[in-house]
Amino acid sequence: DFAIACQIDPLFDDKYMPMINSAVHSAMPEGWKIKIDPDDKWYFIHTNVAGVPTKSTWEHPNVEAVRDEVQENIAADEKRERLMMEALNPVDPEEAAAKKRRQDKRSIVNSVELVTLELKKEFGSPEVEDIKMNKNYPGFFSCDPFEVRHACEALHINTNAIKDRR
Repeated sequence: DFAIACQIDPLFDDKYMPMINSAVHSAMPEGWKIKIDPDDKWYFIHTNVAGVPTKSTWEHPNVEAVRDEVQENIAADEKRERLMMEALNPVDPEEAAAKKRRQDKRSIVNSVELVTLELKKEFGSPEVEDIKMNKNYPGFFSCDPFEVRHACEALHINTNAIKDRR
């Protein structure tokens, strides 16, 4: 349960289990005690200096710190693996730039479509279906360009980025 609370799968992320086991078997932080409810479930109580309970939780008090440490290690491992893969399979800078332009354009187009749909929902007339699927471009909508431009300006979406990259 501690491993799952730290967002790792003990079967597939066994590399991080020593860190989890160390945290589970370490001393409780000061003021914390383990209790067991009638259903044999563990819970944790924090008491002040006078012994008065101030907080209780089902989650081990070390989970948050260990989870952050494990996630940092996972991120570092993934970055190291990505850098190794990039070193083994170098990417052509022109190809990378073209891919970035396509992603940016797709992001802008998706933003424009979402804005248009929101405008339609908020201000559209139910009697008129002025936003339809574009038959020439599946997955895209046909709509009044003025509405799209107005919505983009209102939401500060830079549509010039599309023109600049054509």
